[in-house]
Amino acid sequence: MPSDENFGENAARVFVALLFAAYNLLPLYGLWAWHWDAFQLLILYWSETVILAAWTMVRLMFVPAAMLGNIEINKQTQAATHANLIGLMSMVAGIFCAAHLFFLCTLFSGDWFRRLHGIGDFLRTFYVDSGAWFALGLVAIAGGIDSLIGEYRPQFVDRLARRCHITLPAPISHPGDPVANILSVLFNRIIVMQVAVICGAWFVRHWGSAGPLTIIVAIKTVWDFGHRTRLIKADVIQV
Repeated sequence: MPSDENFGENAARVFVALLFAAYNLLPLYGLWAWHWDAFQLLILYWSETVILAAWTMVRLMFVPAAMLGNIEINKQTQAATHANLIGLMSMVAGIFCAAHLFFLCTLFSGDWFRRLHGIGDFLRTFYVDSGAWFALGLVAIAGGIDSLIGEYRPQFVDRLARRCHITLPAPISHPGDPVANILSVLFNRIIVMQVAVICGAWFVRHWGSAGPLTIIVAIKTVWDFGHRTRLIKADVIQV
């Protein structure tokens, strides 16, 4: 049983896990009730990647300057600052997301782009009319809470927690490089989950059934929820 001391922290973690679970279950409704195809689901998960990458940059902003380590710019090693580290990582994440989107559009778009007329039509079709905006809103909220209650967080969060009688974990030292820890969680998650979803999309293209995508979405939901609820017993909050 959790103690009263860490009840607020655990409740926040469970709330974030439930938000991600709700987000992950919405695509199941989209697949069966709204008849989403593989490309619509892939665009949703690509958009999730963009949102989580953005929140990762926010988490880097909260890491104390003395713990940022070194960075190499123009073949010169220098102490990293929030500006140059976040700038570099944003460029890397941006290139990755752009290449990933190009890959998805090239292999899985089918005749979608013959039916769409411009960026506005794309945004309206894939985010507004499909209902994906609501699912991605849940991801944005959950990612924001994750970032704000993490080990490195702005002082106003601690003040607000004290007013609400919520105990958040005190800052502690990670073993190893805190920047590498934050980035590795993001990129490892992206690689594992995107490979799984893309494999599901391949099965759909070859066998014409939504069954493989349903299985992949269900596995992703269980993995996300299990991963986050396990943090209730952990000493460190992760993304």
